[in-house]
This record gives sequence, C-alpha cells and structure tokens, in this order.
Amino acid sequence: TVKNDANGVLEIKGGELKNTAQYVIMNWNQATISGGTFETAETAGAVLFSSAYGTDGTACGELTITGGTFTAAGSKLIDDAYDANNHGTVKISGGSFNRAVDPKHCDTGFIPTQNEDGTERIIVKEGTYVAETGGVYYESLQAAIDAAPRKGTVKLLADTRENVTINTPYLTLDLNGHTLNGGTEKGKPALTVTARVTVKDGSEAQTGTIMREDTAENSGVSSHYVIDIQGSGWLTFESGNVKNGSGVVGVKGASLVRVGDDSVAKYPGLNIKGGTFTQDNFIVIKVDRGDLFLNGGTHLLCRTYGNGTFCNHQHVLLHIPSD
Repeated sequence: TVKNDANGVLEIKGGELKNTAQYVIMNWNQATISGGTFETAETAGAVLFSSAYGTDGTACGELTITGGTFTAAGSKLIDDAYDANNHGTVKISGGSFNRAVDPKHCDTGFIPTQNEDGTERIIVKEGTYVAETGGVYYESLQAAIDAAPRKGTVKLLADTRENVTINTPYLTLDLNGHTLNGGTEKGKPALTVTARVTVKDGSEAQTGTIMREDTAENSGVSSHYVIDIQGSGWLTFESGNVKNGSGVVGVKGASLVRVGDDSVAKYPGLNIKGGTFTQDNFIVIKVDRGDLFLNGGTHLLCRTYGNGTFCNHQHVLLHIPSD
C-alpha cells in the first residue's frame, strides 16, 4: 500500500502498483492520479481509499483522478469513508475502470459510461445526467422515461431541453426543482401524455417547471401546447409550474394545455390538484374532448380570451368541486 498521511501531498503520473490484501492507495490528505495501473486481489476491500479525519485540516481526504487504469478483483473500486463521521472527496474526470463508478465520485460535468472499445470497461467522460429511475442514471429524460417500469418514478436531476412522451401506465414524473423546456419546435409539446401519469415537484422550493419558449412573434406559426393529453392519457398534476408566452390577445396563439381531440373518439383527462399554470395572452386549458377536474390549490393565471381561462368544446366534462 502507498499511504499518503496527514499533511501529505501525493502525485502519481504512471507506474504499476498492485496489492493483495489492502488498498493500493490509501489517502488521508491530498492525492492526484493522472496515470498508471492499479490492481488488487480479491482479498482487498477496494483499490483506492480516501477519507478525511478530524477537523484540523491536516487530513482532508481529497482524491483527484484524471487518468489511469483501475482493476478491482472484488466488487469495490473506491472506499471513501473511514467511519460515519469522516468522509473523503473523490473527483474523477478520466481513467478506465473494471467496475461501476459511482456518479457521486465524478467531477462536475463528468459521468461514467461504458467504453465502446469492446473491453467492457467503464470510462468517465464529459456529460450530465438528466434523470434517474430505479437507481439508474440517464443522459436524457426520454431515455429514463422509456426505461421506467409501470408504477415507476422518474426524477429530473438537471434542466433539460426536450420534447418527451410518456406512454407507460402509472408513471410518476418528479420535476425535482428542475425544468423541462420544449423550446419552440413546431408541433411538439414539451410533454405528451398517453397513459395514466402523475406529475409533481418534490423539491422544497417548488421551482420545477414544464414550459416552452413561444412568444407573440411565433404565435400562430410554430407555437404549440406545453402539455398535450391524448388517447388513453390521464394526467394528475399535483405540484409544479407550467408556463409559456404564446399568444396575441384575442387574435392567435396556442393553448398552454390541451386535453383530447375532437377528431379522435377518446376521452382523456386532466386532474389538477396543485401547481401554477401561467400564460398571459392566450388560453390556459383547452379541453377538446375529455374530462377536466379542478381540485383546489391551483392558480390559473391568464387574461380573458374567448370563453375566458378555459376553451371548452363539445364532449367535455368540467368538474369544479364546491367549497
């Protein structure tokens, strides 16, 4: 074992280091690895150890990895804690690994991914995880949605610019304080719902948002719904924000949310339990065919257009509970 003790500064640029019983590198203060080969036998707990100890600043447990090849015979690559009160900081932005790399060990702006060279090793590359489901991380929200099982939960981890569709029954989308931005692409909602789905914002600040970037300038040309609920879709909206800037008052624009389609013999639905829906210059909710439930805690903000906040067509059931 190479031990970097309190007050020590260790830099490894190459070489071959192996161990049979303990860590190859044991770091208590500051260590940087930019190259080399590091390998352990099955009897070792992990290839690398890095942990702070105490509070006097002499053992900060900072490990930085920008390169190198790391091979663990056992299941663990890195041990980053001495005990419950002493943890280290690991920042990985490069290297090759034969075991899964915990995303929390990656430096900002880097993620682990499968190497495409046929070796089945893990490398770390520039990138950002956008969403997570079932403990697996994805670089796009749509990829996470597609991978999520029935009754699963997809959690946003970062703001994303996508146009996504949810067709998995009983899926929950947790905005988690982040933004799904559908941009200004013609004919594409930020979110299309074709199954029973719940949207909520699990963040404390309640800043989670679904939006497009339409304005008066593109209204009637390429502006579109932010949320479109169709087919067998039934959206329960519990919390979060939905907004857009589409519309020229009394003239043209795209509704913020559409439920159903007069040309399709389906009755989708929208159940609003909370959240804020904002579009100043055009319709907030248009129900072409289906059900709309308003169940308290909701603020619908808009200027009057047509029939007011709601554009209600035929084949519509509007449910507004009394106090």
